[in-house]
Amino acid sequence: MKENDASRNALTSHHSLIDRRFNVNPNSLVDNHLLSAKPTEEEVSRFEQCLRSRSVLTPVLIDNEDRIVAGSGLVKAAIRRGCDVISAYRLDEFSAEDLKVYAKSLIRFTELLHLDRDLFRADAEQIGALVDIIECVAKSPCDAGDNLTV
Repeated sequence: MKENDASRNALTSHHSLIDRRFNVNPNSLVDNHLLSAKPTEEEVSRFEQCLRSRSVLTPVLIDNEDRIVAGSGLVKAAIRRGCDVISAYRLDEFSAEDLKVYAKSLIRFTELLHLDRDLFRADAEQIGALVDIIECVAKSPCDAGDNLTV
């Protein structure tokens, strides 16, 4: 029974993510210099090849100041290809559970397009850190900042 509840919650969360997707010009997004992991030139080229051959990208994740949180390789590829619009989500609208669903959608995207999962390595690391922070803040809002370093 618990497995069915978990599946139902994941499906509900996925549908709520779709409702929060919006379009943005990739040229208006800002590279987030606070991120430790960046896509390599090879990874950006692979995303660009995917975009050229399939004309599809998964939504990127940005903060409320249009800084890229996840998907910088996708943004760079879209800019190179001259895309005027890409899909995005706002980080501040995400819970820890939403971030987990988003991470799973990135994996599914790589599987559907027969891409190497390693393309989203940097994004997966960043999303994992965000989930940890959100869950830490939810458990102990007064002490959460004491454990964070920038």
